[in-house]
Amino acid sequence: MKKISDLEPHASATLITSELLKLIYRNPDYFSKNENILKALRSQGALAKLEFNFEDSGAIKSKSPMSINTLKSHANLQFKGGFKELDTLRLAALRAIEKVNGSKEATSTKRTKSGLSRLVTELEERLDKQRCANMVLQGLSLAINELRNIRSNLDPALLEKRASDAVQALTALLSLPPEQPPPPPLLPETGELRDWRSIASDKPPSPTTI
Repeated sequence: MKKISDLEPHASATLITSELLKLIYRNPDYFSKNENILKALRSQGALAKLEFNFEDSGAIKSKSPMSINTLKSHANLQFKGGFKELDTLRLAALRAIEKVNGSKEATSTKRTKSGLSRLVTELEERLDKQRCANMVLQGLSLAINELRNIRSNLDPALLEKRASDAVQALTALLSLPPEQPPPPPLLPETGELRDWRSIASDKPPSPTTI
């Protein structure tokens, strides 16, 4: 067989087409994102019109464009299996790239689903913590109000009732899991952050003398 460089251009391009297809088949991952190659592999006509430079075994080779009829004619002359042999190479190269791309897409989808699943779990955990925090704030607000009422009420029976309600609210807060520490209470009247113990220790105001 003559060297490729000794052949006329179309014959040379036909042999180079065969070599390119074999190279793609052996290294589909390398060509998997090349739109020109993907387009050329999808049809016989597109392959014939392809103009492409590539490196093979350390040599730079150029596949020049031609008509599909010219490609078929030279393939029938140069290959034992004729053009059918060349087209079989084209389909094999296309399937190799599709397999690589299909595997990448499946992996990407799996990662995406896994990532979404973790995100949903994280958001659900945050929602549970927020609900717990809201319960803590409501309980502390109730306890604070009861303790403030204790300061301003001198009725012994009512004082005992207020104190009992405040103790129950604080006991409920203390029963929460330790990993959910309650934030400091917010006094609704002033917006001031204070510790409930400082409120409970405040002395009740002295009766106003008229």
